[in-house]
Amino acid sequence: MEDELEPPLPAGLGSLTAAQQALADFLRLDADLLATAATASPKAPSGRDDPRKPTRWIADLPEKDKNALLLRAARGDAGQVHMELLRRFKGETDTGAKSDTTPRSVAELLDATAATRENRERRTAAR
Repeated sequence: MEDELEPPLPAGLGSLTAAQQALADFLRLDADLLATAATASPKAPSGRDDPRKPTRWIADLPEKDKNALLLRAARGDAGQVHMELLRRFKGETDTGAKSDTTPRSVAELLDATAATRENRERRTAAR
């Protein structure tokens, strides 16, 4: 297990929303582990997206893909088509959400977490 690599990290893990923090608290996630994982998380996208971007992206989709997606939607699969389109759009147009860091092993992540915890406890004791 300790040789396994950490999964891809979501953008903005270092600055959780109130709802995300509440979920982390509810799940009793170790705050030091979360902070350590966040060091490799890409920054959350800032600002609003250009509202014309999806229009251009859809216009550039191959006609074969558009027809297949419309057929699936017409057959009652609209919810999944919607999610697939969003995932594809974000994946193809999101330039800043990829992390440049190499995934760490579980052992490396746990060692870094222990070091983070020790530093925090040392600072607290010094106060």
